[in-house]
Amino acid sequence: MDLPNNLIECLPAEAQKYCNFVLFQTINLPIGFTVAKQQLRKEGQNTQASYRIVLENPQTNQIVIIKQFLYDWAPPAYDYPCLWYNTKQFSPALKTAPRYARVGQRLLWIGKNYRGQQAATIDLERTRIEVTFNNIPLRDEILIDLIQGLLPCDDKIRAQLLNTSFAQMSYPFRVQNKVSDVPLSYWKHKRSKDCVSRALIEERSPSWRCAWLERNLRQHGYHLNSLFEFIRDKTIVEKEYLFEHETYPGVFVHLLATPQDSLDPIAFPPSIGDQVCQQEKIVIGEKAMHLSYLDPHYGNYEFVWQEEGMIYLLLIRAAAWVTYAWAFQLMGFSIE
Repeated sequence: MDLPNNLIECLPAEAQKYCNFVLFQTINLPIGFTVAKQQLRKEGQNTQASYRIVLENPQTNQIVIIKQFLYDWAPPAYDYPCLWYNTKQFSPALKTAPRYARVGQRLLWIGKNYRGQQAATIDLERTRIEVTFNNIPLRDEILIDLIQGLLPCDDKIRAQLLNTSFAQMSYPFRVQNKVSDVPLSYWKHKRSKDCVSRALIEERSPSWRCAWLERNLRQHGYHLNSLFEFIRDKTIVEKEYLFEHETYPGVFVHLLATPQDSLDPIAFPPSIGDQVCQQEKIVIGEKAMHLSYLDPHYGNYEFVWQEEGMIYLLLIRAAAWVTYAWAFQLMGFSIE
């Protein structure tokens, strides 16, 4: 029987058949917690698939919720989209940046979500995982143990999904939905809701591409996975090139490109948004770039620059190797 909000009680192995993302099952539970609910929301008209695991401590009535889905309607802003600072919810005095904890080669971000709840988020093999634990003193090591205890529930389907391009997995691009205007970056750049999106197999206008950057990305183990176009009034106003690390699925670099005369150009020089971050302007020779990032150890890093009539915004997702020096090396700069 369907539950409210179209949630269906369903074990992970069965739910995976209906999910366009690698579905994880829980192995390590916090002490005193048991699995109370496992609920699937199937993909449908205007509904994207997701899976929800509810952990409960019967003695204390405390609840931990683990939500899994494919974040496929825009680049996941700041690498921690559910923890973004919302001016409607929080006063400036409560404006704090999330902290990170390493989980293998990936970063788990911990803070408060846009509802003011204690939460954490990580991307594992393209699957966005959000953990909510409001008013529960879960230490970082317990959260890390919980994440490390998430294992794919079906290895065969996992392999099939990871051999599928992100665009083919993505719900909005398969149905060519209207574009979401959610935040994309530390910089002020949003896509207009008047746009529609389209996924491409082949590049039609290679003049939009940044050849030197693609060469550098290949040298660092990233390959082009998907290409998206954003169209307004029958005109392509923006493209997004999605590069994925060849060893760690889901560790992405997004390159957003707009012509300088686009209807919705990336602003240059850019201005920063309302998230906690650091920013720098780098000038080497005739090349000027603007950089924003949260943490100098792991990023994530966002560069904005212009060349040959194009404006580019590069979003480098956080990972264990993505350091400040690494990001500059990727951009063709060397720093002492």
